Amino acid sequence: MPIPNVTVPEGLSISVLRPTEIGMLVETWGLDAKEPRRRWERGDRCYLCTLDGQPVCYGWTQRSGKHSIDAAGRRRVVPPGEAWVYDVYTSEKARGLGIAPGALARMFRDAHNDGVATVWVYTTDDNKASQRAQLRAGLKPAYDLAALVIGPLVIPLGSERPTGIL
Repeated sequence: MPIPNVTVPEGLSISVLRPTEIGMLVETWGLDAKEPRRRWERGDRCYLCTLDGQPVCYGWTQRSGKHSIDAAGRRRVVPPGEAWVYDVYTSEKARGLGIAPGALARMFRDAHNDGVATVWVYTTDDNKASQRAQLRAGLKPAYDLAALVIGPLVIPLGSERPTGIL
């Protein structure tokens, strides 16, 4: 797994949060504390980016259990040697500065150092900011997933289709 070389803004710090630091996520982004606790109990890692000491981005990696891709109506078992990056969020004031690509690169580097061979990252068709961040981090599309969404109902359509760019 090649690790991207991403230029990040001066003053950016990326760290792995400890469960005792859950208050930072809850206070900064107004999250319900139950979900981060559930993720930590499963063994997921939360990465926090600060710019000049101010929290500006977070993201998660999952290396075990079942991973839900809600927008596509799918769940995947995370086998040994694989990881999923999910729920990456950058504050509006910090978008476009290269923070999310830097966070992704750090997540890939940590996974690689821990012996993970494959890291999966995904986004929805309408999330152009995430798509740009992933491209800036050196990623290329590998699969398309389709689903029919009717209100709260998500119905997976067809099978996973390789895009031809691997």
